[in-house]
Amino acid sequence: TYVSVLAITHFQLAVAIVGVIVSVKGVASLLGATQGGRLVVASNPSYVVIVGFVLSGVGLGAMGMVDSRLGLFIATFVFGLGDGIISPAQKSTINHVVPAHLRGGSMSTAVAFQNLGKIVGPSLFGLLLLAFSAAEVFILFGGLFGLLGIVTVWLAYLFSP
Repeated sequence: TYVSVLAITHFQLAVAIVGVIVSVKGVASLLGATQGGRLVVASNPSYVVIVGFVLSGVGLGAMGMVDSRLGLFIATFVFGLGDGIISPAQKSTINHVVPAHLRGGSMSTAVAFQNLGKIVGPSLFGLLLLAFSAAEVFILFGGLFGLLGIVTVWLAYLFSP
């Protein structure tokens, strides 16, 4: 949502270039999602989710730290790659750790919280823009996003049956 704000305010990029940057995220997410299944088969699904969260967090944080257009493209790609990896790996993790009779409800809860995050995240980001620059908020969100993801997966693994 706010990549365009960062690209325009911090980098003074034209709207057409901003559109390309936003598209880079979509392409990277697509690539990550197509490889998520392979990664889950080759490794523990929880680890794959952690990698996805770390990539997303690094990408978000890097968006606020880079000082070039190329850096913004790369950071956006890294964020998108992690984002694409998370969703299939998360669902696989749920199927892996939750007993069969609870999977439907667990999957519904996970999707509900993903959608809640899509509401709360941009709203909180927008509020923080009242006090901080877009670059600073990206750095903050990158660190928090990566850390929260790792802690969540760790807790799920710790308390799984």
